[in-house]
Amino acid sequence: MIDELFDLVFHAVFEFLPDAVLRIILLLLGVVTTMIGVMTVGESTRLGGILIAVGVLLVAGALALWCR
Repeated sequence: MIDELFDLVFHAVFEFLPDAVLRIILLLLGVVTTMIGVMTVGESTRLGGILIAVGVLLVAGALALWCR
């Protein structure tokens, strides 16, 4: 029941937003995640490294989708 509700909401949101808006959101989310990772790498190397890696992957994914 919950998965059907989540699926309905998920598809409804992505039907109304154009692909360009989703790519911009993904790019901004990646940049913010990378910045947070860089700021926390001094306190916790593991957490900072994970956040940097996730942020870089988000940015790379957004740019790869943009080039297609």
